[in-house]
Formats: sequence, C-alpha cells, structure tokens
Amino acid sequence: MKRLTLILFALMLSFHLKAQDQGKTPIGGRPDIKGDLFLDFGFNLLNNRPEEMDTRFFPSRTVNIYFQRPFYLGGNSGFTFNPGIGFGLDKLAFADDQTLTNDPDKGSQSSQLVDIEEIYGTGISVDKNTMALNYIDIPLEFRYHANRSNYNQGFRVALGGKIGVLYNAHTKIKFTDGDGVTQKLRTPRILDLT
Repeated sequence: MKRLTLILFALMLSFHLKAQDQGKTPIGGRPDIKGDLFLDFGFNLLNNRPEEMDTRFFPSRTVNIYFQRPFYLGGNSGFTFNPGIGFGLDKLAFADDQTLTNDPDKGSQSSQLVDIEEIYGTGISVDKNTMALNYIDIPLEFRYHANRSNYNQGFRVALGGKIGVLYNAHTKIKFTDGDGVTQKLRTPRILDLT
C-alpha cells in the first residue's frame, strides 16, 4: 500500500514537471505546477448499521490524498472543471471485540459480525481490532472563482463528487491469549470486482 502510494505520487509529480516550460526558475522560486494537492483527514461513522455493530470514534478515521488539475471553462468566466486522481484510505475500529468475516451461507459478497473469541478461542484479550478499506478515487469538481483575474486567490465555491474503486480490504487483530502470547493477524478480505 505504501509503495503503491509513493509510486503513484512520483508518477503524478514527474508527469506535471515534464509539462513545465523549460525556462529556468530563479533561485528561491517555486515550480509552477498547475493543480491542487489535497490532504483530507476525518472520522468514519457508519449509517444504517445493525445495533450490535459498534465502532470507536477516534480510531475510526479516514485520510484522502488527491491531486486535481483545473480546466478553464468559457475563457474568463470564473468556472473551472477539476478532475483528479487519488487515494481514499478508510479505517474502522470495531468495539465490543467483534469483527466482520465472510458469511458462506449468504454468498461471497456478504459478511457477518462475529465475536473474535468464536474465531480465535476463549479467554483472549483484544488489543487492536480494525478493518482497512483502501480506494483509488477519481474526484470530479466544478468550481466558481470570484476573482476572475487570478483563480489562485479569492473566494471559491465547488460542487462535485468522487468515484472510487476498492483495491484493498483487510482486518488487523492483535490479541493476547490466556498463556500471555501476543499475536498480530492481518486477514485480507476477498474482493470480487466482477
């Protein structure tokens, strides 16, 4: 995951650096890379969840990293279309020592919530219980810039959304058994993209 993030970021950076004009940048100047790099941080809350599925607030977080490039619409109208690419990294920390597992009775696309003790045995102490969901996202935005002479300054309003494809999902469970042995388990979740 970390390697994929670094490779994608390096490719995006090198692509946009190649598009620069070949004039020399004065010492102390900064490169003129057209576009916006966003880093969002937030917390995940589940809507319409079963009562028994509870998550912890602070460990359930989300991080989004996007790069968007503006395309000017209508000359000096103030409007831009900003497509981009990036990563959406979501984490859910389950409470009550429960986790999601595949439910073979309902098919490969369904999950069930079970106690961790049912899977790994009784008498264990759970230290960490998370599920990670990682997406490649394509954000799309229309923006209006109040300052039509310089789109990088002034008030802006944006309307848009994003399309994402799940490329990695896994659970991480760290527990200590009755003998004092600590185990860390990372279980990939099956992704059926058909």
